[in-house]
Amino acid sequence: VLPEAGPVQLRVFDIAGRLRATLVNAWMEGGPHVVSWDGSGSPGNALAPGVYFAHIRVGSQAAGQKLVRLP
Repeated sequence: VLPEAGPVQLRVFDIAGRLRATLVNAWMEGGPHVVSWDGSGSPGNALAPGVYFAHIRVGSQAAGQKLVRLP
């Protein structure tokens, strides 16, 4: 749930810190939102199974979450 409207950036990184996918890079209204990730990278290719990290930035606030992509 976004507390208020603002710029949102949701990106997926691999364990080496390389950007693998940008899921959201837009202005979004406050409130609940759902974003799905199909396990593909930015050019649309499927990423290998393994550990990835989702990083979200909403205005000046940021948070991260570990993701595990299974085969």
